[in-house]
Amino acid sequence: AGPLRYSLLTTDLATGEGVAFDTGRGDIIEMAHILASCGLPPEFPSVEIEGRFLGDGGLNANAPFGLVSDELEDDDVCVIID
Repeated sequence: AGPLRYSLLTTDLATGEGVAFDTGRGDIIEMAHILASCGLPPEFPSVEIEGRFLGDGGLNANAPFGLVSDELEDDDVCVIID
């Protein structure tokens, strides 16, 4: 009934910092972002986005529910894929 929101977390492999991409903040998520979110070297390579080498978000947070939890309302549906 409402707009679809898509959020994902990657990890900056140089710093260990979580890097979130979220359509709710206006980010445009492309295939490179999705590939980066599951990059786990050496089998699955990191992806360079905006000068940062990004890999699997699970290296920072296994299920980054905090990206959206503060904004959920009573009738919202949130699906977390782990």
